[in-house]
Amino acid sequence: AVVVIGRDDNVIFDRNDIDRVTCRQLFIDKKGKLSFKTKAGRIRASFGGLVQSNGAIHLDGTASREDRIELHMVGATTKVRLLSLRKNGSLTVVGRTDTADGKPNVLISSIRDDARIYHKSASVSVSEGSGLDIRQAQIINVGIDAHSVDNTGAKFNERLNIAESLFRGNSNIYLNGCDTPLVINNRFDRDSQHGLGTAAITVHHCQLAEIRGNDIVGKYKMGIHSIASNDIAITQNVIDGCRVGFNWWGKNLMIQDMTIRNTTIGVT
Repeated sequence: AVVVIGRDDNVIFDRNDIDRVTCRQLFIDKKGKLSFKTKAGRIRASFGGLVQSNGAIHLDGTASREDRIELHMVGATTKVRLLSLRKNGSLTVVGRTDTADGKPNVLISSIRDDARIYHKSASVSVSEGSGLDIRQAQIINVGIDAHSVDNTGAKFNERLNIAESLFRGNSNIYLNGCDTPLVINNRFDRDSQHGLGTAAITVHHCQLAEIRGNDIVGKYKMGIHSIASNDIAITQNVIDGCRVGFNWWGKNLMIQDMTIRNTTIGVT
């Protein structure tokens, strides 16, 4: 089924769809909202295709460490395993880490296509006019792709903050043309013997980006890749086991306290 959350509708999802698809596609209109029930243990919404939002999606696991709240993408191809934030859309994902296994209790996840093990499995697309806040979450087999997002506070609804989260499997961050994005204190864990054909963090044509305190471990093509970005700060990052540790070209880079080990090439 195709589900539409209309303007001014507020839907609270309260099921655990482990073994079934919640809906084939989901569309959220401007000022519509999807949130997930809290203090209810395990909650999972599973989407068989495109999720497109001009409204708000909110996953909040802070109410109870016993909660496990998950948005899961199970579409047949990478093309339809997509959460697309359009103008006025937003995705807020915030959890806690004082859980039984020590991992964040909110998740954005996808199935992984083993035939394309070297490539991304699914995407969260953040475009101009939309906002993304992720803190203390797990991102599993999902790439974060943000384009032309202003995180200065000058533009309504636009924000781009990714912090204190765990990226596993085929997961990475790609930022293109963004202003003042923040990527801090995350861990990237490529738990596969196969390399991922992209960097863990790519900053492309951005300005005033802050990439700080991230641990990147495993077989990524690159740890951090900065292309034609200006006035960016890359500090206190650890890169371990990637093919290339750090690749950069641009203007006015500040790099401090970076540790690179077990790579084929350290810095290019």
